[in-house]
Amino acid sequence: MTYDTSVFSISKISFTMEKKDVHSIPVLFTRGTNYQVGYNIGKTFGSLIHDFLNDLESYKKISLPLYSLPEGKLAYENVLNICKAQFPQYVEEIHGMADGAGLPFHKLFILHVEYLMTASESGLDNGCTDIMVNNEEVVMGHTEDAYPECHGRTYIVQAEVLDQDGNVIEQFSSISYPGFLPGYTMGYNQHGMMHSVNTVNPAKRNPNGTPREFIARALLGAETLEQALNVLRNPSYGIADGFNINMYFAKQMGPQVVYSVEVGPGQNGKKESELDILEVPVNDSYFHCNRFVRLPIENAPNYFVVSTDFRNKTLKTLPKARNISDVRNQLSDTSNSEWPVYRIPSGNDHSKTVLTGIFETSTKSWYLYAGPAATSNPVAILHMNY
Repeated sequence: MTYDTSVFSISKISFTMEKKDVHSIPVLFTRGTNYQVGYNIGKTFGSLIHDFLNDLESYKKISLPLYSLPEGKLAYENVLNICKAQFPQYVEEIHGMADGAGLPFHKLFILHVEYLMTASESGLDNGCTDIMVNNEEVVMGHTEDAYPECHGRTYIVQAEVLDQDGNVIEQFSSISYPGFLPGYTMGYNQHGMMHSVNTVNPAKRNPNGTPREFIARALLGAETLEQALNVLRNPSYGIADGFNINMYFAKQMGPQVVYSVEVGPGQNGKKESELDILEVPVNDSYFHCNRFVRLPIENAPNYFVVSTDFRNKTLKTLPKARNISDVRNQLSDTSNSEWPVYRIPSGNDHSKTVLTGIFETSTKSWYLYAGPAATSNPVAILHMNY
């Protein structure tokens, strides 16, 4: 993967949490081992990470205090050992990020496992809506819905990850949240895999499974659908919680297919993830929000599901998306003022659409919008060199 550096020029970056429109998004080009990549992220965005953690009330009042309690520390250590057994390189990536930002490791690792330390829905992600169109071109649109504290605090990591001998083992570009591993958002890699993730919360999690953030991080290295599905199945463990991932492999041979895969914890003692793989064929489209709709797994009874049901209802009333213009318009829909597709904190819905991304394969472009995609100009256009 080569990067079009003409798209961005990075000078001195300062971050403020002013309640103003966002007209830019920072990007970090980084190359090195997993630890070095993590360190570079932490060093570059250290002040942003500190400010974010200081402002995130659920983290300060629920997740971090639980770490000091015996039951919380026990759950934390259990998940840490699971992650070390499977993905020690990504544990090292978090170590590097923490060192670069000048923070204790546990303060960042908790971000990745807080759902497994507490029964409350205290995590960062508060939704996301995805629309996939498979016509003459493939268009994949995604709203990044999160706590308002995330507004203006996302950044792009474009990385070449090296092994200890200096060989390139991963090349990717991903939207990232402060202090989190890249991957659990949207992005693409050098193999032409484009993806976006929306959270799905099962009523019963697997405390001995793998956190979804680690599985999503591992997907950034997938070259083929088969490799991606093996990562999602996560043999011997399975996912601890759940998500839906939408993927397109631009270099794949054969029919042009977009995939939407629901991923949930293994049922009846099964030690790998449950998958439902939906293929979006040519001349069709599909959308997905934040509930299991195909896997026979009970959804957690939270406002995720309430918001999802209203967003689904809205999208079902609209004609099927056929092109990028339709995707822009539908992801910007606010016809239901209380539970809109494009989310602005008000009333019962306290989430915010902090970023909208649209992949378009005909021009190999990835458009990123800080406002509604239908009525605002992109803050960045990345040219995907896969």
